[in-house]
Amino acid sequence: MKSPQIDNQAIATLEFIRTLRVPEGPLHGQTFKLAPFQEEFIRGYLAADTMTAMLSIGRGQGKSMLAAAISLAHVMGISDSQPRRSVVMAARVKEQARIAWEYTQALVQLMPDEEQAKFTFRQAPRLEISYSGNGSGMIRAVAADAKNLLGLSPSLIVEDEFGHWHPEKGMQLHAALETSAGKRQAKTVIISTSASSDDHPYSVMLDNPPPHSFIIECRAPLGMPADDLDGLKLANPGAEHGIGPS
Repeated sequence: MKSPQIDNQAIATLEFIRTLRVPEGPLHGQTFKLAPFQEEFIRGYLAADTMTAMLSIGRGQGKSMLAAAISLAHVMGISDSQPRRSVVMAARVKEQARIAWEYTQALVQLMPDEEQAKFTFRQAPRLEISYSGNGSGMIRAVAADAKNLLGLSPSLIVEDEFGHWHPEKGMQLHAALETSAGKRQAKTVIISTSASSDDHPYSVMLDNPPPHSFIIECRAPLGMPADDLDGLKLANPGAEHGIGPS
């Protein structure tokens, strides 16, 4: 049986994300329109029994937007009502972590002025976004190869392009975050394109997911020609909804 609280959180999160406005590109300024696979992923990640949610999808399918929107909904107390929420947005290298930070900042800058006033952005000594409303919270963007990430106590972990993290250094951070997640029963959200090899930790996790996982894997069936239209649609499910190439 579904928990009414969890179901309400999913509904509230979807409604919130649909109020956000696209910060760049041809649709700049328009409100978000979630594709069915994005809505399904948000509901799946917020399910009561989900601890790890993985979305494997092609390039240009709104991964950065989805990661930033999920992080914002959490830090603002829409997806999780506990006080002093802490989101760790982890990326392969510092430059990629900065992109995630800047995308989140761009979303906030298109919010109403009274909501923007509750956010503070810091680039030094760490990439952070703090929120003063509704019990407060913080988003910290970190690199998978960072040397000192002790003391993290996240209530949500978002791992960007995990399929391209260094197999050793990246897994060290993933393991550290996984350990820290237990402090606050944090969920882990992984949004990435496919890894380059079957023995990469991300490929292994998709084939042998940890307990309480929710997975959406968008790809063409093995053996299908690269230019097969049906295969392209399966690998790019946002195309029919204005996300990525037509």
